[in-house]
Amino acid sequence: MPLTKLSTSIFRTTSTQIRNLNEAIGRYNANPNSINLGIVQGIIDGKDSRVHFMSHASEIMALENAIKSESKALAAATVAGDAGILGPRAVRNLNPTVWVETLFPDAPPLEGVVLEGEAKRRGAQGTPWKMTLPSGKKLIAKTCRSADKASSKASGNETETQREYGIYKTLYKIAGEHPNMVKVWGWADIKIAEQHEEGFIMDQIDGPDGRTLQVELKEAWALGIISTAEYWSSIQYIGRCHLDVIQHLKSAGWLHNDIKHENYVVDSASGEVIVIDLGGAGLIGDAWNAATAEFAAPELLGSDGKAAKGTNGTVASNVFALGATLVHAVEAADIFHGVAKPNRGLTAGATPFRDIANAVEDVAAGRYKNPFEYGAETDYTRQVKRMMNADPLEREKTIDETSNRFLHDSILTDEQTREVLKGIASGSRKRNWEERWLRTQGRVPTLSMSNRMSAEREMLASMKAIRNLPMDTDPEMSRATTSTWMAVFERYRRLFDEAEKAIKQASAFGINTSADKARMNDVRRQFAKAENTVKIAMARHDLVDTRSRGTGVFIQQRARSKGVFER
Repeated sequence: MPLTKLSTSIFRTTSTQIRNLNEAIGRYNANPNSINLGIVQGIIDGKDSRVHFMSHASEIMALENAIKSESKALAAATVAGDAGILGPRAVRNLNPTVWVETLFPDAPPLEGVVLEGEAKRRGAQGTPWKMTLPSGKKLIAKTCRSADKASSKASGNETETQREYGIYKTLYKIAGEHPNMVKVWGWADIKIAEQHEEGFIMDQIDGPDGRTLQVELKEAWALGIISTAEYWSSIQYIGRCHLDVIQHLKSAGWLHNDIKHENYVVDSASGEVIVIDLGGAGLIGDAWNAATAEFAAPELLGSDGKAAKGTNGTVASNVFALGATLVHAVEAADIFHGVAKPNRGLTAGATPFRDIANAVEDVAAGRYKNPFEYGAETDYTRQVKRMMNADPLEREKTIDETSNRFLHDSILTDEQTREVLKGIASGSRKRNWEERWLRTQGRVPTLSMSNRMSAEREMLASMKAIRNLPMDTDPEMSRATTSTWMAVFERYRRLFDEAEKAIKQASAFGINTSADKARMNDVRRQFAKAENTVKIAMARHDLVDTRSRGTGVFIQQRARSKGVFER
């Protein structure tokens, strides 16, 4: 039977522990197995967890009874020889998670570590699990996928997880750590519910991956949350960090081979760029182990446009992938696999812009740059074209700092840029901007409303619509004319509301709207004066009508009275 989640209410704040427990219950109900059930129990038994569940004591008791029943049912449903969650049925093992070996003397002790469930980011080379130490430090454990383990057992080769761990181990021995690479602490025997699996443990980086960050970065620039200097310095810094990683790996004889936006994370606490996932790494000159076609160099692609297995990775092919990653972030940040083809690079276009006359869905009317096209040469276009040159030798030259003007000529320092990335990754820059905007303007714009360029065009069009509106009214006008004016004024009000909305939106994008606000105030004053004149005319007609009605009643009464006297 499904487990029952703890009750929540809109009238009280739901704690993180209750949210985590309810999420774990939801995963178990969707996929009932001993691992997911063990995770539910593990959250309940976590350090200080029961303190947070005091207000749900009766629900917790009922839940634990249900967990026991589910555990018995799962045990009864599993027969000897059946395939379990971790491959062929494993022996029940309640021993704690322990290190098998550590790569650093200061590796954190694993006593009391809590497995919080599977991480969202599931890679092709392994299954990641979120873990938390009693100290609060967060880790990621990466274990082998069942299919890979079965294949490895049949072939006698190491698993992909063992292979990746071996790369980190070798890299640390030859070249040491790197500040822009995730730190792997060692190999461990990991308790997952009532079974164990081996894998390596590394730091958990709290922050968005490049796929999410590049969208947020572009949005922040378009909305005016960050400046142009902050945007381009961030792009340049991301590129420099990757170049450093390429050189670091090269010094140990290795290549990443799968550089792309999904394989780096920005730490929301420090703003540092951290390259992850060496599952596709290989020795220089050897065949790559994983590559993504949309970012792959031409020499790695087959006739079908897909990454051809057996082709050799090189430093030049990694530089190409970095160029594709940067051009994707700049040209088409929110377009992904199957649509965006960043490995096409940049193309000079006679008309690199397109005009949209009318809004379509979430795209506002305005002028838009065509992705992957440019009209004028800049350091950015020149450098990307060199990094993605058809000639691998030309690509490799771009690693040299003196030749790489684009990546090494930022306006902001590295420290300043990390603060920008920290603000974007943590969301603090956007929150602060929204709060300021709400205080001053009352409404926060979004990209679905418009972008900076179309916001300005929309404001100009709205201001043009209210320019020279006829407002010459006469207090002696007829009643029919006053009715006509009132209908006209309703249309004016709608035009004014649209213009003021456009001014606020343009102001949020950092556009100078002082002259337009002044013009709007003048028009509003003229309108108020004209509307007052019409109201006076209407009141005059109402008074005349009232007097006329009163006179008519008086005459009728006199006539009736006269008839009575005559009789």
